[in-house]
Amino acid sequence: MGEIRVRLYGGLDERVAVNGGFPGPDEPIRVEVDGPVRVGEVLGRIGLSEKEVHAVFLGKKRVKLVDEVKDGDTIAVFPPMAGG
Repeated sequence: MGEIRVRLYGGLDERVAVNGGFPGPDEPIRVEVDGPVRVGEVLGRIGLSEKEVHAVFLGKKRVKLVDEVKDGDTIAVFPPMAGG
């Protein structure tokens, strides 16, 4: 079994309950995987919908929900932003 770490930003960490609580802003969520998996599937496993996500980064590279991630990867997830 492998593991992918998910870091949530922009208030997303307050929308996802893990182990009976919410992750801290500096604490990644750990998702167990059995090999490469699509980004969208990882987000679905932690309860995030496509509408709640604006951008996902793997390192400095922006990735799509259909892109694959693998054991040891860390993704950063950002919600849609508004303002001006």
